[in-house]
Amino acid sequence: MKKPILLIFVVFCLGIISGNAQYNILHSFNDTNEGAPLGSLVLSGNTLFGMTDSGGVGKMGTIFSIHKDGTHYKELLDFNGSNGKNPVSDLILSGTTLYGMVPHGGAHNDGCIFSIDTSGNNYTDIYDFNIPNGLGPQGALIISEGVLYGMTEGGGSDGDGNVFSIRTNGTGYKNLHSFNGADGWNPYGSLLLENGHLFGTTPWGGTYGVGNLFSLDTDGAGFDNLYQFTGSVGYPFGSLLLSGGRFYGMVYQGGFPGIGGYIFSIKTNGSSFSVLYNFSANYPRGSLIVSWTTLVGMTFMGGTNNDGCIFSIDTSGNEYKDLFDFGPASGIYPHGSLIQSGSILYGMASGEGGGTNGDGVVFSFNDVPLSLTTTPSNSSNISIYPNPASNKIFVTLTSNPNESYCQLYTLTGQQVWVSTIAANTSTFEIPVGNFNNGIYFLKLQTGDGTTFVKKVEVAK
Repeated sequence: MKKPILLIFVVFCLGIISGNAQYNILHSFNDTNEGAPLGSLVLSGNTLFGMTDSGGVGKMGTIFSIHKDGTHYKELLDFNGSNGKNPVSDLILSGTTLYGMVPHGGAHNDGCIFSIDTSGNNYTDIYDFNIPNGLGPQGALIISEGVLYGMTEGGGSDGDGNVFSIRTNGTGYKNLHSFNGADGWNPYGSLLLENGHLFGTTPWGGTYGVGNLFSLDTDGAGFDNLYQFTGSVGYPFGSLLLSGGRFYGMVYQGGFPGIGGYIFSIKTNGSSFSVLYNFSANYPRGSLIVSWTTLVGMTFMGGTNNDGCIFSIDTSGNEYKDLFDFGPASGIYPHGSLIQSGSILYGMASGEGGGTNGDGVVFSFNDVPLSLTTTPSNSSNISIYPNPASNKIFVTLTSNPNESYCQLYTLTGQQVWVSTIAANTSTFEIPVGNFNNGIYFLKLQTGDGTTFVKKVEVAK
């Protein structure tokens, strides 16, 4: 009789965790061997890549891969101190090469930048930080035309962190900006690159001591404090999301009426700041993703079990929904951000005590509102060619007196490209050579409030 009872118990537990196949644990970590995950995942084809901040041979963290269905978990690298240790940030992918940062270890024990093949081969320590050039990098890198951009939490000429650039081969390191407290300090998130400008946030410093939003040219010139978070309403730990000419982000705490954080939006020039939603006791530490007009994210705490949650809200601040509440069985305290593939979201919950082995999980979740609600327009003001396209799509406008914003979405609503279109631009191009074959939706929002949506096809 023991076996049937055990089977019933297992099925019951799986029912709690999976919730009608909406939430699924793909892998439960064991800190003794694998470590506990921090940061976010990155996807290549059918394979997810991530890092743990502990575990591995030397208990200093690992890089791992796992298939989207939870099979083929593989440890690609053990950090050992000399090659870095205790990663807390995200990997990025360029071709078959992963790039990342660790806040400790390396030649000076101040952290390093590294690259590694998706196969786990050819690990390279690209650059070792020291205090004058920064130390303790926290956020993810971004890449553009063979140059990596990122931030460090500390170091730099004033000791409060910096913004840097470096070529992917490890040459040409530049300290683009050193924070000094008055203009922010100890940045945790990642940068965003748009039209030759870098944008980011710091969780502390600035005029009121609770963080700021800044812009900076890619050559290090033109630093500008676009917005100062005020009073107790601050501490943005995550990264910015750009959609429709506005930045969206989250603040860790200081919302009202409770003590939790909040979701905000702001124009790219630093004006028109708006609080979209106040959490009562939720503390977001990651970043948002967007699917058409729906924002999706996670909070570190809050929800029914106070262990964090997955939520959605539209970009106007309406229709907030608590989609899933984390708990000991499903994983607790998600630090990082979600990624989207088709209609499914993937992420990690890293809190001690969560998952089967109590050391965090990789999960998938598929109960997210991703429907397309905009009807394609037949206006003669916009033309697109070629369509289908294999390398570039050209968009021509008969009238464009004001700045516009163009976005490209998959059929499931995942944003894959976004750009600001300068006023009076008659023709611009969208690079699609690296996109998968298939149907996409092109959405153009003009300065006068008109929205056009066109169906385009990528075929190679």
